[in-house]
Amino acid sequence: MATRAGFQRLSAKLQNRTFGDFQRDLVLANAGVYDPITGGVTGGDTQTLKGIRLAYNQSEVDGQNIKQGDFKIILVKQELTIDVRPDSTSAVYDGVPIHIMPTKDDPADAALIFQAMEK
Repeated sequence: MATRAGFQRLSAKLQNRTFGDFQRDLVLANAGVYDPITGGVTGGDTQTLKGIRLAYNQSEVDGQNIKQGDFKIILVKQELTIDVRPDSTSAVYDGVPIHIMPTKDDPADAALIFQAMEK
């Protein structure tokens, strides 16, 4: 019987080895918060991961939630170390600034899927 940990290892192996040629850099950054007392910025995180771009099937494009040109980015969830908030996390995929939409997790917590659109 497959375990969650076993599925997570398999997912990481598939993404990093089997489909590794399709991975591109995904840079995620959370802006820091201005501190009026110190006059500086506190916090803020940046992480560079590898992600695989996937196209939506034409039947998934509805013109409202998913528009023509939108795409998905799948990555190994265990490699993510920062808190991704679609409203305040900036993202750059393969050198191109993108806007990420709410994310989807899989039940085994092995992969994370972003809905993305170029800015």
